[in-house]
Amino acid sequence: MIQVVDRCIDQDACPQTPEIRNPEESSGSSDPERANSSALKIRLSRLMLIRLALLTLLLAANLLLAARTQTAEESFDNLYLLIGLLFAMSAAYLFWLRTSKRLLTLARTQVYVDLGVVTAFVFLSGGAASLFQFLYVLAIISGAMMLGRRAAFICAGVSCILYGLVVNLQFYNLIPPFYLEPLVPSLNSTSVLINLVTHFSAFFGVALLTSHLSTQLSRVQQALKEKTDDVFQLEALNDWILESIESGLVTVNKNGRILSWNAAAERILGYSAAEVLERSLESLFPEFMPLPSSEQDSRSTGRNHRREATVERKDGKTVHLGFSLSPLLSPEGQYHGTTIILQDITEVKLYQAKVKRLERLAVLGRLAAGMAHEIRNPLGSMSGALQMLRQGQADPELSARLMAIIHREMARLNDLLNEYLWLSKPQKPPLAAQRLDPLPILDETLTLLNSKLDLGSNVVFEKEVAPGSRLPFAGDHFRQILWNLLLNAVEASDYRGTIGIRIGPAPSESRHEGEPGSRVCIEVRDEGEGMASDTVQQIFEPFFTTRSSGTGLGLTLVQATVENYGGAIEADSAPSRGTTFRITVPLD
Repeated sequence: MIQVVDRCIDQDACPQTPEIRNPEESSGSSDPERANSSALKIRLSRLMLIRLALLTLLLAANLLLAARTQTAEESFDNLYLLIGLLFAMSAAYLFWLRTSKRLLTLARTQVYVDLGVVTAFVFLSGGAASLFQFLYVLAIISGAMMLGRRAAFICAGVSCILYGLVVNLQFYNLIPPFYLEPLVPSLNSTSVLINLVTHFSAFFGVALLTSHLSTQLSRVQQALKEKTDDVFQLEALNDWILESIESGLVTVNKNGRILSWNAAAERILGYSAAEVLERSLESLFPEFMPLPSSEQDSRSTGRNHRREATVERKDGKTVHLGFSLSPLLSPEGQYHGTTIILQDITEVKLYQAKVKRLERLAVLGRLAAGMAHEIRNPLGSMSGALQMLRQGQADPELSARLMAIIHREMARLNDLLNEYLWLSKPQKPPLAAQRLDPLPILDETLTLLNSKLDLGSNVVFEKEVAPGSRLPFAGDHFRQILWNLLLNAVEASDYRGTIGIRIGPAPSESRHEGEPGSRVCIEVRDEGEGMASDTVQQIFEPFFTTRSSGTGLGLTLVQATVENYGGAIEADSAPSRGTTFRITVPLD
């Protein structure tokens, strides 16, 4: 669970952060206290390392100074003894740090003991003339960094007291310090006063400056910690989201190398992230290719171009995937790769096939009911004619008329059965997409229609075929579509008027984004009375017709054929405005 922490905007209205308390003063320790203890432990460790380095430097300096000065060895012996004592104390501090949790007590002990040690160094190296007076400054800085503003001023005050005591004892010659140089410096009241004022001012100035810097550093560290926590929480939230979504998420760089692979992608494709990271996506799943190689290529194919592919999993099973490609852009808009979002739609495809089968069975059920009704009428006519012929009393003229009725009804039944077989099991388009020239078949169909219906000059056909137009239909299928649409237009126009036929590129609204000219359009327009909107919605239903003749299967047959090629048909009609049938079908 992600915990949202509310931060106070008005700092003055917020409760102040409590001072660091000694861990041994509380019965329990909270998370902030443990964090403070950890930070204090780190600072103590650094202080010990700095102290050891400084002691080593002081030891080297003393050895060099002893070799170059002419003074009693007793002074340097005391310094060596003090440095050795400090090394031993550092070892004790380290043991305390490793074995005890009383870190605040350890920090106070080190800071205040360091002041006494510095005073000893100053006393053993000449007092007011000592070379080690700067160590007071280092002790004040360490107090401020370890214990805060208050400790810095306490250290400055203690330093003033200890240093003033050494200088005054030296001035009044009560306890003279040890000198590293053979000449004893002379002190007067003016020089002592200047010395003390200068050092006291320096001590408190360093305390003020260091405490301010320490406070600012603490605030910066706290702000940095809060920002770091926010970043960690956002990273964790991002990881949880990516691992929780059901869609696979894959990112690849400009070179097609896989950068990320979430848990859903592992589940869908069977490969773990460790197996695919930094590998080429094309070598693993060529079905996802081609990927856009630049921001411009990505935009040209659509920002979220949807595709489908059949992919083989690691275990050899085949899954059907739906996926989309999106450019991976920086906030500045610079192209860095591609994001692939994929879903396993295998079950969806199975359900779709099942639904299509059920829809086809439902259509066949309606067709069967309509067929029973349509067959009954021709059978009745044929049965009556046969009964009259069986009696043998009809004259030759009547017999010929009866035989014509039988022949006509048999032809009607044959056409009805052929259309029924087409609808129940339509022929599949060829595997290789054809590029059919529509003009010869259009001319042939118009000639046949004129001769069969004897239209004469009452009907005018206007052809508009774009140069170089090609259709993806088989010849017989296109001929069947034209025949049904033109016959329907002629009958709707009451065998007069103008009928327009246009074949060419589909309007822009019928094209896929980024695929100009990928669909072709066939339009048949008449000047008949038109249809109401409720009639338009039913014209593709089997056995629905507004005329006394006909089976009502012609437009249903056209729709089935067009959809079998992946196309669509629509009717645009209104009363007294004529009707336009528009077919759009993809060329690929």
